Amino acid sequence: AGGLASPVAPPSAAAQSHVAAPEKASFCPAASTDTLQDRDTPASPYFVHHPAPGLAEVPTVIFIPGGAGSRRGAQRVWETYLSDGKGVESFRIIIPYSVDLDFLEEFPRTFKIIDEVLACYGGHPEKVHVAGVSNGGLAAFALMLQQPHRFATLLGAPGEFAEVDPAAWEKALARKPPRSRACKASLPVTPR
Repeated sequence: AGGLASPVAPPSAAAQSHVAAPEKASFCPAASTDTLQDRDTPASPYFVHHPAPGLAEVPTVIFIPGGAGSRRGAQRVWETYLSDGKGVESFRIIIPYSVDLDFLEEFPRTFKIIDEVLACYGGHPEKVHVAGVSNGGLAAFALMLQQPHRFATLLGAPGEFAEVDPAAWEKALARKPPRSRACKASLPVTPR
């Protein structure tokens, strides 16, 4: 689980202020609502759940499963945390997984998945949220540290952090307001 939070060069000022929408890809599979679709595309594997028809520019949530990030683990994330959630039909939800590797070994592929989903199905690049539990929470924090301008919010519940850099966290999470009273009460957070 160690080694995810490596130092990364900060994005340019232009990259921090705006994320460009990707162009429509030629291979985009049709979107189906009311189901968790397994994708077979250049950035796959991942599952995607599309919002109800008629909703324009919905937020995109990428939720990274814990453990090894297996296909079954991704299905469990959907079944346990997301499928019966109030308002789930108002979001596009992406759950990446790995087949032959531990997802922690290939978590940067998440950026390709986000670009692909936005290109295929639309959505505002500045309304992408990242979340994860256990190893997925650790990956969510690492993604935020690598490219903080790509995410509106972070909800990470990692099991542990191997090594932290408080200055990098503060910079990555700057101008990203807490979303709950519990968060506000616990800020500023000083990782151990």
